[in-house]
Amino acid sequence: MIRSLFAGVAGMKNHQIRMDVIGNNISNVNTVGFKSGRANFQDVLYQTLKSAGTSTNPAQVGLGVSLAGISNNMSPGGLQSTGRTLDLAINGEGFFKVIDPGSGKEYYTRDGVFYIDQNGYVVNSSGYRLVGELRNITAARSTEVYSKVDVSELQVTGKAIGTGDGSTTTFSLGYSPVVDGSVKVYLNGTPTTDFSVNNATGEITFNTAPGAGVNITADYQKATSSLILKVTGKDGPLGKRTDFTIDTARKADINAGESYSIDTNATNQLSILFPTLAVNDEIVFNLKNNYTNENISFKVKVAATADLANGIVSTTSTLDDFKTALSNAAAKAGAGGKIEMYYTDNGNEVAAASLDGDGNEGFGFRTADCGPGVSLSIAVKDGTGAPKNIFTGTNSGFIDGFASASGTGDDVDTIIAKINAQTANVGVRASKDEQNRLVLRTVYTGTDAEIEIGGDAAAYLGLPSGIVKNPGNTYTGAIQLINGPAASLNISNDGVITGTDSNGNMLEWEDGTATVTNADFAQINLYTFSNQDGLQRVNKNLFVVSESSGTATPGKPGSAGYGTIESGYLEMSNVDLTDEFTNMITTQRGYQASARIITVSDTMLEELINLKR
Repeated sequence: MIRSLFAGVAGMKNHQIRMDVIGNNISNVNTVGFKSGRANFQDVLYQTLKSAGTSTNPAQVGLGVSLAGISNNMSPGGLQSTGRTLDLAINGEGFFKVIDPGSGKEYYTRDGVFYIDQNGYVVNSSGYRLVGELRNITAARSTEVYSKVDVSELQVTGKAIGTGDGSTTTFSLGYSPVVDGSVKVYLNGTPTTDFSVNNATGEITFNTAPGAGVNITADYQKATSSLILKVTGKDGPLGKRTDFTIDTARKADINAGESYSIDTNATNQLSILFPTLAVNDEIVFNLKNNYTNENISFKVKVAATADLANGIVSTTSTLDDFKTALSNAAAKAGAGGKIEMYYTDNGNEVAAASLDGDGNEGFGFRTADCGPGVSLSIAVKDGTGAPKNIFTGTNSGFIDGFASASGTGDDVDTIIAKINAQTANVGVRASKDEQNRLVLRTVYTGTDAEIEIGGDAAAYLGLPSGIVKNPGNTYTGAIQLINGPAASLNISNDGVITGTDSNGNMLEWEDGTATVTNADFAQINLYTFSNQDGLQRVNKNLFVVSESSGTATPGKPGSAGYGTIESGYLEMSNVDLTDEFTNMITTQRGYQASARIITVSDTMLEELINLKR
């Protein structure tokens, strides 16, 4: 009877533990990624009353029940849609790995609620940092801010285009197309304006055929250049070789007219060139440059007495004086050298010394910088601030005293658009970094990818020419975003995190060891165990490695033996209330039955004691 008392006690104690497990399961029925537990019982030591004989069985009495263990049910829970990118569910095998930044201790979890903290780390609700792999996609990076091909970079000078024979009037530059107004022609080294140019074909036609034996040379600027891209891997091409035409970035140019009579060295008085010019008139210039974040305004004033150093002219000043005053006013406003004034003859740009006053001269204004991000506007006003027309020559860009122009051609943004329109063919995706420099990355993320870069535009854009290989650096640890905040974010099924920052640049990642810097590739790792049921629980939905679980084995989501990552979903608790309530009933009855063992044994003991009265 004493044995039965203790068997009843053991039954009550162990059923209480089983009830504790059931209660914990039920209370976590809505806990993300929770794995239910189950109490397992085993019988305990047996007291042998009679040993087995050749024809008899042993007689043994058990001493009750004990807890064999509490096993973890690691079966997956259902997936719940949240629509939030950083809510991640594992569809299949594996665990996320997180690191406590304070202690450095490593934990594993199926709870996929993550955030990006103020330092750029991807963290869970407890601030533990998500572990992933960083590496660089094969990439070519420009060294030039606001990568573009400026007209000055495509300047050809002194090119021999032929020898006169007294009858031939048409000659070829040997290149096309050329920048409008950029062609200068020399006969035996002397500049001439007695010609016209077909910019599209690069042909020059003289009004009078150059004489026999006259050497003809030319200066011009190329209107386009070529960028050639090809991607290959260890198994062959990863895209089609593609030739991109890059339009030369040109200056914002305002023509003030081409039918003036401007003498050699522009010595004409302003009052003669512009009869309506008067004291107190102002010519206001506004320069806007998105590449340098400049927006500068300044003016050239007309007064009774000239003060060229301070941007002031008089009606008796010369046109070349006006050019000097313009330069000085620009310099005082911080735009020194950023706006140019030039002269033309017969529509072709010439030096002031080459002007001849035949009535076909002109002049204009342009920016020193190039590209669609540069603009120039000029407003002419009288003393009351009203618009005034003074630049009225043929082909003048001024209307009601106002003219504006923007630079043309390709810059980093239009080049990116051209390349990305062909991404599917060439296998390259273009973007820009925080310094607005062009970056070319392969779509294929393997480390065997190579970009072959060719064409004359490569050097002008600051890109390396030849074959660019993957640096091969990798790092596994807490991943940190370095150019946040993220404006867009995407996490694919294989755990690759991509997106852009608020400036449209691709997200870049960092690690604390500087093994991989400015990584453009972050991939979440998953971890499996030889015995995942052997993981030891801690709080906050976390597990730690135990001797029973074995060591963690990392792998890529979606590879053999590893589940995929589902962004916008969370794994629900795998607690089944039907099972739990059923187990609760059997546990309650088991507890009651164990209690009855004690009460009945007590009654039997009482009967025994009552034998002696």
